[in-house]
Amino acid sequence: MTAHAGTTAIVSTRVYPLQAPQTPTYPLVVYTRSDTSPIEALSTDTDLNSAFISVTCFAASFSEVKALRNQSVLALKRYHGTVGGITIEDSFLRGE
Repeated sequence: MTAHAGTTAIVSTRVYPLQAPQTPTYPLVVYTRSDTSPIEALSTDTDLNSAFISVTCFAASFSEVKALRNQSVLALKRYHGTVGGITIEDSFLRGE
């Protein structure tokens, strides 16, 4: 998310794993991984995993959090690449 211009225009580098700082500066994003499952194909292990990542946006106003949500979706929807040594094949929005 910090590589996406629209998101960083709103939060700068305030994207945190697990929880926000004790005295945060808004707006910000917190993400958590709540589920990881191996992917099988034709009863064979693929060495790939499916992970569910929850992204929560925080801001001082509804309009600001809505703009941050929109930019977060643009940053992550159908994303593929390598982050922190982990290859991401694809991502999609599961729900809101």
